[in-house]
Amino acid sequence: MLRFFRQIRQRLLTDNKFSKYLLYAVGEILLVVIGILIALWINSLNQNYRNNELAKIYLNDFKRDLVADTTTLNSRILANERFIKQIDTIVYILATKIELSDKELLHFMEKHNAIMRESYFIPEKITIKQLESSNGSHLISSKELKDLLFQYYTMNDRYEQNVEKSVQLYQHNFFNRDFI
Repeated sequence: MLRFFRQIRQRLLTDNKFSKYLLYAVGEILLVVIGILIALWINSLNQNYRNNELAKIYLNDFKRDLVADTTTLNSRILANERFIKQIDTIVYILATKIELSDKELLHFMEKHNAIMRESYFIPEKITIKQLESSNGSHLISSKELKDLLFQYYTMNDRYEQNVEKSVQLYQHNFFNRDFI
């Protein structure tokens, strides 16, 4: 193919047909430019396809994390409901009894030990950390969804920091020492 084009160029130059040679050269340049544009277009389509597939993976992973968070929250809610009942029992015992029998004291200590456990929620953060570290937030095209995801994880980070401070200040420094 290259040989064919080379022969055409040489024939046009030897026949002193410079205007036709110039037209041929412009045509060859246009052909190369069109080829490059087609290659770039195909590459862009391929990149968009890969980005869409990666976005689907991230969205599925976010869904998995949110389902895990929901399951964890539901179990925390049940544990906290039991926790509240145990506190009610302790308050009732303290309000109604002046002195406890050995059996009541054992029952009281069981309830007391149950409320000494920390009960707070720590969300799954695997996918958001991957998304942030790969700088892939552009893969999620919906601004509303992206904003909601970042709002959810920011809120959880704030909540986690507040709970940690509350547990340290209240439960460890006041509740345990004074209550025991």
